[in-house]
Amino acid sequence: MSSPRRITLKELAAQLGVSTASVSNAFNRPDQLSPALRERVLEEARRLGYRGPDAKARSLRTGRSRIIAVVLAETLTYSLKDAVASELLSGIAEVLDAHGHTLLLLSGRQNASQVPGSSSIADGFIVYGLMASMALVEELQSAGHKPIVAVDFDLGDHPAIHVDDEPACYAIAQHALQTPA
Repeated sequence: MSSPRRITLKELAAQLGVSTASVSNAFNRPDQLSPALRERVLEEARRLGYRGPDAKARSLRTGRSRIIAVVLAETLTYSLKDAVASELLSGIAEVLDAHGHTLLLLSGRQNASQVPGSSSIADGFIVYGLMASMALVEELQSAGHKPIVAVDFDLGDHPAIHVDDEPACYAIAQHALQTPA
């Protein structure tokens, strides 16, 4: 038994007598519609079982997935428990959320052949920490011309972000010396 055919954005727009842009904006850019029109679109979408624009179709149309992968030098479990890595991931996720992107986590501890194929859909990569093996990073580099940014180590011709440890340690020590006991 087959499931019922899913209604399309174009069909929903026709049903409501509005443009496809209005339906799309109701889901993706609500500030572009009046609250009353947005609620009308969303209510009709719920009634008809329409869950929003198809991300796969948008990806095919635009050539972008809106996914940024973070490749961690350690295992996912370790990185999520580590205070510094966890804060970094939280900050990255906050910025990605604000820009309508999704975060994909990958462990650099995996064999390159074990990395899920979903990494190939990422629009770009943030590589955090020096990898035990550079095989995964090399595979990402050879996979296409997607942006790669390294954090806390240099990665050839790619941009890198480093914490300036010496001035940071100096500032911490100065603060500790000035704090009354």
